[in-house]
Amino acid sequence: MPEDGMRWSNVLTDHDCISRTVHPTNMVRDYLNSAMWFWGYDNPKGPLPAMQLFWPPNGRDLFPWHAACPQDVRDLQVPLYLPNQARKPSGSSGGFFSRLAAKLGFNKP
Repeated sequence: MPEDGMRWSNVLTDHDCISRTVHPTNMVRDYLNSAMWFWGYDNPKGPLPAMQLFWPPNGRDLFPWHAACPQDVRDLQVPLYLPNQARKPSGSSGGFFSRLAAKLGFNKP
Protein backbone atom coordinates (compact mmCIF):
# COMPACT_ATOMS: atom_id res chain seq x y z
CA MET A 1 0.00 0.00 0.00
CA PRO A 2 1.42 3.43 -0.92
CA GLU A 3 2.39 5.69 1.97
CA ASP A 4 2.73 9.45 2.29
CA GLY A 5 6.26 10.48 1.33
CA MET A 6 7.08 7.11 -0.29
CA ARG A 7 9.73 7.32 -3.03
CA TRP A 8 9.03 5.49 -6.30
CA SER A 9 11.94 4.65 -8.60
CA ASN A 10 10.09 2.58 -11.20
CA VAL A 11 7.56 5.08 -12.59
CA LEU A 12 9.62 7.49 -14.74
CA THR A 13 12.89 6.69 -16.46
CA ASP A 14 15.84 8.26 -14.62
CA HIS A 15 13.63 10.04 -12.07
CA ASP A 16 12.24 9.15 -8.68
CA CYS A 17 8.72 10.25 -7.82
CA ILE A 18 7.19 10.79 -4.39
CA SER A 19 3.61 10.00 -3.39
CA ARG A 20 1.64 12.25 -1.06
CA THR A 21 -1.77 11.60 0.51
CA VAL A 22 -4.50 13.82 -0.95
CA HIS A 23 -6.14 15.94 1.77
CA PRO A 24 -9.90 15.26 2.15
CA THR A 25 -10.76 18.89 1.27
CA ASN A 26 -9.29 18.28 -2.20
CA MET A 27 -11.45 15.27 -3.05
CA VAL A 28 -13.19 17.03 -5.93
CA ARG A 29 -14.46 15.80 -9.28
CA ASP A 30 -12.11 18.03 -11.29
CA TYR A 31 -9.22 15.87 -10.06
CA LEU A 32 -10.73 12.54 -8.98
CA ASN A 33 -14.04 12.16 -10.82
CA SER A 34 -13.69 8.59 -12.09
CA ALA A 35 -12.02 7.37 -8.91
CA MET A 36 -14.81 8.89 -6.80
CA TRP A 37 -17.45 7.26 -9.00
CA PHE A 38 -15.71 3.87 -8.95
CA TRP A 39 -15.13 3.96 -5.17
CA GLY A 40 -18.72 4.98 -4.52
CA TYR A 41 -20.00 7.83 -2.43
CA ASP A 42 -21.44 5.60 0.32
CA ASN A 43 -18.61 3.06 0.48
CA PRO A 44 -18.61 1.22 3.83
CA LYS A 45 -14.78 1.35 3.74
CA GLY A 46 -14.97 5.12 4.21
CA PRO A 47 -13.75 7.98 2.02
CA LEU A 48 -11.67 7.40 -1.07
CA PRO A 49 -7.99 6.89 -0.19
CA ALA A 50 -6.17 8.95 -2.81
CA MET A 51 -2.49 9.59 -3.47
CA GLN A 52 -0.84 12.16 -5.72
CA LEU A 53 2.44 11.36 -7.45
CA PHE A 54 4.96 14.20 -7.71
CA TRP A 55 7.86 14.33 -10.15
CA PRO A 56 11.05 16.42 -10.12
CA PRO A 57 12.45 18.69 -12.83
CA ASN A 58 14.92 16.99 -15.20
CA GLY A 59 18.17 15.95 -13.58
CA ARG A 60 17.34 17.36 -10.16
CA ASP A 61 16.05 15.83 -6.95
CA LEU A 62 13.73 18.73 -6.13
CA PHE A 63 9.99 18.56 -5.57
CA PRO A 64 7.35 21.30 -5.40
CA TRP A 65 7.71 21.66 -1.63
CA HIS A 66 11.42 22.51 -1.95
CA ALA A 67 12.20 26.24 -2.13
CA ALA A 68 14.66 25.72 -5.01
CA CYS A 69 12.14 23.86 -7.19
CA PRO A 70 11.46 25.82 -10.41
CA GLN A 71 8.14 27.67 -10.43
CA ASP A 72 6.99 26.06 -13.69
CA VAL A 73 7.31 22.61 -12.08
CA ARG A 74 5.36 23.82 -9.03
CA ASP A 75 2.63 25.29 -11.22
CA LEU A 76 2.08 21.96 -12.97
CA GLN A 77 1.60 20.02 -9.72
CA VAL A 78 -1.18 21.35 -7.47
CA PRO A 79 -0.26 20.42 -3.85
CA LEU A 80 -3.36 18.38 -3.07
CA TYR A 81 -1.72 17.11 0.13
CA LEU A 82 -2.33 20.57 1.64
CA PRO A 83 -5.87 21.56 2.74
CA ASN A 84 -8.09 23.51 0.35
CA GLN A 85 -5.77 23.54 -2.66
CA ALA A 86 -8.21 22.26 -5.28
CA ARG A 87 -8.63 25.04 -7.78
CA LYS A 88 -9.71 25.63 -11.31
CA PRO A 89 -6.89 26.06 -13.81
CA SER A 90 -6.31 29.74 -14.53
CA GLY A 91 -8.38 31.07 -17.39
CA SER A 92 -10.83 28.16 -17.36
CA SER A 93 -14.44 27.82 -16.42
CA GLY A 94 -14.05 24.40 -14.81
CA GLY A 95 -12.15 21.17 -14.87
CA PHE A 96 -11.29 19.13 -17.93
CA PHE A 97 -14.43 16.99 -17.81
CA SER A 98 -16.68 20.03 -17.20
CA ARG A 99 -15.18 21.78 -20.22
CA LEU A 100 -15.46 18.62 -22.35
CA ALA A 101 -19.12 18.13 -21.37
CA ALA A 102 -19.87 21.74 -22.24
CA LYS A 103 -18.10 21.41 -25.60
CA LEU A 104 -20.09 18.26 -26.41
CA GLY A 105 -23.35 19.97 -25.44
CA PHE A 106 -24.18 17.93 -22.34
CA ASN A 107 -24.72 21.03 -20.19
CA LYS A 108 -27.42 22.52 -22.42
CA PRO A 109 -30.95 22.73 -20.94
